[in-house]
Amino acid sequence: METSLRGILEKDLDSVTVEVLKTALRFKDFLPMKSIEDFLFGFLVGMVVARMATTIQIFYSRQINDAETSELMDLIQRRTLEIKGKIKLAMGQ
Repeated sequence: METSLRGILEKDLDSVTVEVLKTALRFKDFLPMKSIEDFLFGFLVGMVVARMATTIQIFYSRQINDAETSELMDLIQRRTLEIKGKIKLAMGQ
C-alpha cells in the first residue's frame, strides 16, 4: 500500500472517537442484536474499509486490490484492542 494511502487509513482509524461510537449506539434502539460491542466493531471496520475502497476508486480510478485489502485487514487487526477500548469507553464500561 502506498504511504499516502496508509496515512489516510491511519488517520481514519485515529478519528474513531467516543462521540462517533455513541452516535452508532443509537442503532441498538431499533435493531435486535446479541452483542452491541461486536456490532459497533463491525460497523467501524465496515466504515473504514468502505472509505478506503472509495478513496482508491476516486483517486486511482480502480478497485482496491488483494494486497491493499490484506494490508488494510492487518492494520485493523493490529489496532483491534485500541478500537475495542474506545467502544468500551463509549458504552461507559
